[in-house]
Amino acid sequence: MEEDNNQVSKLTPNNTSHLKVIGELLLEKQLRQIFYSWLLHRVTEDGKGLTVIDEGGQSVLHLAAALGFNWAFQPIIVSGVSIDFRDVNGWTALHWAAFYGREDTVAALVSLGAAPGAVTDPSAEYPRGKTPSHLASSRGHKGISGFLAETALTTHLSSLKVNDDCTKEVSGLKGILTVSERSAVPTTEEDVPDTLSLKDSLAAVCNATQAAARIHQIFRVQSFQRKQLIEQDSDGLLTPDEHAISLLASKASRSSYSDGVVNAAALQIQKKYRGWKKRKEFLLIRQKIVKIQVLDFSHI
Repeated sequence: MEEDNNQVSKLTPNNTSHLKVIGELLLEKQLRQIFYSWLLHRVTEDGKGLTVIDEGGQSVLHLAAALGFNWAFQPIIVSGVSIDFRDVNGWTALHWAAFYGREDTVAALVSLGAAPGAVTDPSAEYPRGKTPSHLASSRGHKGISGFLAETALTTHLSSLKVNDDCTKEVSGLKGILTVSERSAVPTTEEDVPDTLSLKDSLAAVCNATQAAARIHQIFRVQSFQRKQLIEQDSDGLLTPDEHAISLLASKASRSSYSDGVVNAAALQIQKKYRGWKKRKEFLLIRQKIVKIQVLDFSHI
């Protein structure tokens, strides 16, 4: 509240633009007061919490992200709502902010720990779901899309757990900076805004490329280690614990392919029987089967 009062006091009503800014600040201040009162009532007296969704399937967190109300995130999180809370379609607050091109909101959510690699619920058009970066790109917000893609890569890399041998293999690669650690490229007096933007964009692309290369290198080393375990198991050189790890590794590699085939087949079946014609044929066949069963039971 004190920050809003300071901003209002600095403005002088010399022109219409200042009056417009003052009006927006006063409106936001009033909106905050109403929101805080509603939030207190919702948490203490109502007892339903803030995870209740409306008729459209969104919660107050998703609406705040879509509208760009960054000031609402901290009290919502303090009230016990996860920053990655999903709506009815599996969208997080970061998905909504990216969809509407809210640059400041996207940066605020990432700084609060929102997952940049979260995917929406699968659909017939997108069986694997869509990340916030994909949503931003589809709406033409290329800058937000690139920022989220870089953040997703660096975040995923930092979350990978590697052993000592794998660490030695990838130690030769250049260190990767997270988006919060990487600062803008230093400027000189000769730099113009366009040049600075280009330099920072190139630095982001370089950082993302290095992160992707390191992730690929870690996966390659882990795959090689799993093959070694399987070969040692066939020679009978493994301890019982290593033998169990070998079985789990081989099972995981086989199931990754089979799961994709099963999911694709299930999706094709769903598409086939969602149409009214095929569904009608299915219901007629089922009705005939029921009649045959009734006749068989009547003769028993």
